[in-house]
Amino acid sequence: MMVKRLAGEAIALAFTLGACFAITQHGTSELRRKQKQAMIHRFEQAVAIMIGKAHEAKDDLQIQQIVQSLGQASDVAMACVVDSDKKILAHSQPAQLGQTFSAFGIPKPLYSVELKNGNGNWGRLILSLTDRPSQTAEIKLRTFIGICFVLSGTVLFGLRALDLQRMAHAEKRVADMVWLQQEEREARARAEKAGREQENRLEAWIQNLVDQVHQPLVLLDHQQRGLAANAAARERLGIDPLSLSGVSWQEIPCLAGGGALLGESLRKPNQIMIGNHDPKLQLCSVKTPSNGLMGTWIVLS
Repeated sequence: MMVKRLAGEAIALAFTLGACFAITQHGTSELRRKQKQAMIHRFEQAVAIMIGKAHEAKDDLQIQQIVQSLGQASDVAMACVVDSDKKILAHSQPAQLGQTFSAFGIPKPLYSVELKNGNGNWGRLILSLTDRPSQTAEIKLRTFIGICFVLSGTVLFGLRALDLQRMAHAEKRVADMVWLQQEEREARARAEKAGREQENRLEAWIQNLVDQVHQPLVLLDHQQRGLAANAAARERLGIDPLSLSGVSWQEIPCLAGGGALLGESLRKPNQIMIGNHDPKLQLCSVKTPSNGLMGTWIVLS
C-alpha cells in the first residue's frame, strides 16, 4: 500500500512539473516570438527606407555599403538586394554580386521585403537572421526542467520508507512549485533582457546606416515617430539621438511647419515631396503592398 501511495504521489508530482514546464515553455517562447517579430518589423522599416533613398539617388555603391553593414551584425547570417529577375544587386558577400539568387544553403527562415518607388516594384531585400541566443536559452531551460524531473523522482522514491512524513512530502511539493514559478519569472526576465539587448543592437545598426549619408537626414517610423537622425541632421537641429527616438513628428523642430507636406506624402507614398518653407524639406513616405507603410525619410536642405 505504501509503495502504491508513493508511486501515486510521484505520478501526481510529475504531472504538476510537466504542467509548469509547458507553461514556462509557452510563456518564454511566445515572449521571444513577439519580441522578434517587433524587432524584425522595425528593422525592415529602417533598412527599406535607407535602400529606397539610395536607389532614388541611383547610388548603387551606397546600397552595397548598407547591405555589407547589415552582414557584419552578429544576428544577420546573410543580407542581399535582388532585382525582379533575382539578379543580385548588393550582397553582404561581395563575391555574390551579379549572380542569380538561390536560397539553397542559406539558414532559414528568410525574411523578404519588397522595394518600391514611383515606378513600381524594382527589387526585394532578403535577410537571413539567426536566433542563437534564444536557442541556447531554450536548451538550458529544457536541461534545467529535465534535472528537476530526475531530482523529484529521486527524492520521492528515496523517501518511500518514511510514510509517516507524508505531510513533509506535501510541503516539499509546494516548495517545488514555488521554486519552479521563481524559475519561470527568472526565465522571462532573461528573455526580456535578451530582447532589450537585441533591440539596442538593432538601433545601433540603424544609426550606423543613417550616419553613412552625408546630407542631413531624419527617419520616421510607420507611425511617424522619430526613429533616427544622422550627425548632420542632429547638428543642424541641435538635438541628440535620445531626444528624437519615439517622439511625434510634431515635436521635431524641422517638421513643426511641415504638417501639410507630410500629409501629402502619406497620401502619395513612394513619391518625393519638396517643401518651400525654411528649412526646405525633401521627404518620401515608403509603402509596399505586402508590408504597408514602412516609414518616411526626410532630407533638410
